[in-house]
Amino acid sequence: MKNASFVFIILLTLYICGCVENHKAKARELWQEGRVALAEDDFNRAAGLFMRAVDYDPSNVRVHMSLQDEMLRKHQEQLAKQTYYQLYSKNRNKTWAVFLYLRVADDLDSSEKRKIFEKAKAKDPLCGWIYYGLACLEFKENNFDKARTNLEKALISSNEIPEAYIELGRIYGNEKQIAKAEACFKTALDMDPFFDEAYFYSGNIELIKGNFEEAEELYKKAYSLDKRDAKYGNAIAKIAFLQKKYDEAERILSRLVEEDPSDSRYLISLARVAFMTKNFDRAEDFLAKAFELQRYIDEIQILKIALAISRDDRQRAYAEFYIAEKFNPKSEKLKKLKEIYEKTDEGGQNEKSQLRNIIMKEYLKI
Repeated sequence: MKNASFVFIILLTLYICGCVENHKAKARELWQEGRVALAEDDFNRAAGLFMRAVDYDPSNVRVHMSLQDEMLRKHQEQLAKQTYYQLYSKNRNKTWAVFLYLRVADDLDSSEKRKIFEKAKAKDPLCGWIYYGLACLEFKENNFDKARTNLEKALISSNEIPEAYIELGRIYGNEKQIAKAEACFKTALDMDPFFDEAYFYSGNIELIKGNFEEAEELYKKAYSLDKRDAKYGNAIAKIAFLQKKYDEAERILSRLVEEDPSDSRYLISLARVAFMTKNFDRAEDFLAKAFELQRYIDEIQILKIALAISRDDRQRAYAEFYIAEKFNPKSEKLKKLKEIYEKTDEGGQNEKSQLRNIIMKEYLKI
């Protein structure tokens, strides 16, 4: 009897393990279908598939992240926060649930998130997602050494976080360690051939190396996987912009505006192109349209300041600086631009020409 019971327990365990694995496989299959639907611009179907995938495997963090992203893109921030707070409340001992909640908890500041992450880490020091979450916090605050340490721990803890390779590659890129950055992005792509960000950052590496055609192909691949991320469309236009093919850059950006008229970033890039061709009235029109969509952001304000400076309109330039300081007094980029302007404001044509060159080089990149 004892032997029969023992055999039954083994068979039952194997059956349960088999069911779990089947559910995990089904979740991955649905997730991939959802990502294909995203590439085909079928966003509602994609969200539905992600929800079904979560039902099959509630612990698959990357599936949850895809579902979260869809919620956020539909401006359902409150729903995302409520959904993942409930998940966190029911699974406080599951550190992956902590990570998912904090990813959408925009009402918590960095110090509050860090405390929660540290508590979760103490409970489960082997959860790679907790180290990844901590790394993202450090990265945002430009603490790159701490970010790197946490990313390395994330990758030691788990071999299923290609996002960690992306962030590590970005750190290497900032340090001009191009070969290491490239290796990280390649690893992320090997892990997940549908990872749009990996194609984008690989494209950046090719751009640094001066390989415009290769960069463009990688940007187009990223764009084909997620057309709603404006940085991919902007990157395609950037190739033409860098080669001073401004007409081509404008054509690309105008087409992108037609496809998604709600995204101000394409309009801002069109304003930059118009500025470079000294079509200041047109640049101002694009900025006005972008402002209607986005209200205040530094990028729009910098271009407004640049336009005033280029028109030698001192009064307007200082008025725009005043608006910038009112809305974002901590912007280092705007402070630096004002310092440069004040130094050259009373100068002659050489100084003003120098200032315009600085603006074009440092502030008007797509």
